[in-house]
Amino acid sequence: MIFVDTTFILGLVVDNDQWHDKAIKLVSKVEKSKRWISNIILIETLNGLTGIMDGKEIENMYHLINTNYNIYIVDETLQEKAIKITKQYNGTLGYADCTCIAIMEELGIHEIVSFDEHFDNKKGIIRIY
Repeated sequence: MIFVDTTFILGLVVDNDQWHDKAIKLVSKVEKSKRWISNIILIETLNGLTGIMDGKEIENMYHLINTNYNIYIVDETLQEKAIKITKQYNGTLGYADCTCIAIMEELGIHEIVSFDEHFDNKKGIIRIY
């Protein structure tokens, strides 16, 4: 299993994204794994496509993500766990990233594909990039 971050998805689908070439090289590794994202990652990704894609393309991307990824819905219990992680890292890690870590802990996932260095040196997490 692998958790997929917004930076990877945007890098993959946006041709002029700074991470596009690296994302393309990682596709085969990611496709071999059961892929997880959260509803927060879905929101971040679709927001990141605003101004890059038109409404129909964003809708198509929404359906593509829903078809190819398992989506963890962040509930109140997970939000509480994420805020404890935020406190643990003393506010140096964004709340959305903390929800990713909380989900990864919940599901027993140790790898995240991400171009976000904030996931480096986090206990039990290997960042694939």
